[in-house]
Amino acid sequence: MSGPISTSNQRSSSEPVDRAPHLGLRSDAPHRVQPADYYYRSYFGRIGLRRIFHRARVDALVAVISPNASVLDAGCGCGLTSLLLSQRGCRVTGVDIDPAAIAFAQALVADGRFGVADVAELELLQKYRFVVCSEVIEHFSENEHEHVLGRLLDHLED
Repeated sequence: MSGPISTSNQRSSSEPVDRAPHLGLRSDAPHRVQPADYYYRSYFGRIGLRRIFHRARVDALVAVISPNASVLDAGCGCGLTSLLLSQRGCRVTGVDIDPAAIAFAQALVADGRFGVADVAELELLQKYRFVVCSEVIEHFSENEHEHVLGRLLDHLED
């Protein structure tokens, strides 16, 4: 199950995507909002408020997922949540719009499957027991929320 995934909406890494237009950010911007490994470093970093916040948030999310389940980590970023779920025996597929984050996730989670994809247009050929989407929805406009959540719900097992 490890390796890249195939989606019907994979983007070329040179294809810009408008996200958070109110901040003037695009995926091809020369300055990243944060490095690909930001959450990984925050979670495993030295003691501090950022570490405490990220550990509490991520650990609470992972705790509600049944061990050994199939999980789609939509907007997986660097793969931190995917790593923790994988350590619980979950079969994890992760997607993110950022190619650098996906490369980090692939290196971090050897038995995971990862691919570059826009969560808003996600069309995978598999259904999952759980869909995790943390630190993602707030990057879409309110007008897009229903559509994005619908795309994610389409990937849940019946």
